[in-house]
Amino acid sequence: MSGLSPRTVMWQAVRNSMPSIVTIISVLYGFLIGGAVLVEIVFSWGGAGQYAIQGVLNNDINPVLGFVVFSAVLCLFIYLIVDLICFAIDPRMRA
Repeated sequence: MSGLSPRTVMWQAVRNSMPSIVTIISVLYGFLIGGAVLVEIVFSWGGAGQYAIQGVLNNDINPVLGFVVFSAVLCLFIYLIVDLICFAIDPRMRA
């Protein structure tokens, strides 16, 4: 048999696709925050999302501003971690 073993080929395929997979997971994190707010409203669970929605309904800017700033900082932190993971995984980014 000539060429590489199937195990080696599979490992190379997984290694080359990891930066894309990690990036997609980080983008989906923003949708996770929005979904959590929706679930809190539908099922009447107390949480930060429901607190922010009540702030919108009561024309109170402070809960909305706090939720948006917290969500933005959390997303930026997640994106920073993803960039560091992609830097560690992909050798092309080190050049």
